[in-house]
Amino acid sequence: MRPNPSLILFLLAVFSTTAALYSINSSEDYQRTTADDVIVFPRLNAKPESANVLLIETGGLKLKFKQNEGSVWIAEDKFDYPASSKLIQKVISQLADMRKIAVKTRMPSRFNQIGVEPYQQADANSVFVKLQGADGEILAESILGAQFRRNNIGIAEGTFIRHPKEQQAWLASGSIDIPSDLLSWLDTRILNVEANEIKKVKLWEKPGDTAVVVRSNDDGGLFTKIEMASDI
Repeated sequence: MRPNPSLILFLLAVFSTTAALYSINSSEDYQRTTADDVIVFPRLNAKPESANVLLIETGGLKLKFKQNEGSVWIAEDKFDYPASSKLIQKVISQLADMRKIAVKTRMPSRFNQIGVEPYQQADANSVFVKLQGADGEILAESILGAQFRRNNIGIAEGTFIRHPKEQQAWLASGSIDIPSDLLSWLDTRILNVEANEIKKVKLWEKPGDTAVVVRSNDDGGLFTKIEMASDI
């Protein structure tokens, strides 16, 4: 009786699949998803309002921001120049909301593939971030790596992360906005006034030659009324 070729092919396929699964599961670099929806930074998640110091380091860039006595964020090593509170609060919120989704590589040779290589390297694409409370308590500390938008496992946004003192890398939910230049972190506004708060503008070239521009109404209308004045 001659063996059925289809049966032989089927058995070979089953054997190959089983061998492949065994190889993957026994690999030192492979681990199953074991941390679905686990908060990455539980201390920060519990009290994000207590964050008082933010440290950023990537390549040759080192930045330190802290809240002064007036609760204003400043660049401590840049002559206490006011920092963008909006950006810093956004970073704090994004970090506090991160969840661990999947266990990733433990092999240093593969860290650069997902952007979690040592951040001290001159050519590193990774970013080190650290948040502390006023008492020095570490609320969050991590190396942030590559990010993506949407993938085939149902995650809309994700970021690869790794603690700087650990080998294990993770995939976490969410994305983090970390500018790589100093200017983006600073508050560059000259006046802290919203556009709709301006009711009247006086323009002049010299005394006695002045124009006054007034809003057409009190609910944010256009500047349509022009009055000429003899003096300011």
